[in-house]
Amino acid sequence: MPGKKLQIKFTKVRKSGKGLQERMLFLRGAVKNIHQVGSILPSSQAVAQSMTQMLRQQPAPRRILEVGAGTGPITARIVREMKPGDHLDIYEIDPKFTAFLVERFAREPNFQRVAHQVAIHTDSIEAIKPQAQYDIIISAVPFTNLPPDAVKLFFETYRTILRPDGVLTYIEFIFGRTILRVFARKDARKRLRGVDNVVRRYVSAYEIKRQIVPFNAPPARIRSLRFDE
Repeated sequence: MPGKKLQIKFTKVRKSGKGLQERMLFLRGAVKNIHQVGSILPSSQAVAQSMTQMLRQQPAPRRILEVGAGTGPITARIVREMKPGDHLDIYEIDPKFTAFLVERFAREPNFQRVAHQVAIHTDSIEAIKPQAQYDIIISAVPFTNLPPDAVKLFFETYRTILRPDGVLTYIEFIFGRTILRVFARKDARKRLRGVDNVVRRYVSAYEIKRQIVPFNAPPARIRSLRFDE
């Protein structure tokens, strides 16, 4: 299915049970597409705060990209931090998640406040014009679940579309690949070693900050990279 940009429309939506609805939608998506989602629970508020730390350090106006937004636990923190002149592009390949995000921008005050500054795309990042245009990239893509070549493509795409002083912040689960290797079959172990090698090369060359977030399920490591370092 070709990607598409979703129009944010303001409608009256019944508010009861929003949190439960979000968790159930995320869980269904995780069970169906764990290779795309990477977790069975949305990110915690502690993760969202850590993922947006570099955003708070960047002066406005800022052009922001969020990749793999899911049901929007990190998006909720991003919109709280947005200022006049900022623009947010959200890329999420699951149409059920993007439809849910559109509803959030229609019904929740913090989301409504910046809805005119946001574009939601049901698409992969390959659809983004390959030029330096973003100041901040916030990525929740589950690298552990991907083949090494795909992980390298993500990093190279992020490097291409970030401005010279821009920062990429992404999440990974602590000991995730190590634990999986214990139980994985031989071909899966080879893939995980390949992912490790790719990630380590980029982290070694470009990491500027890392933070452990224990209050998440599972505990997370947040890394920030600047590619002109």
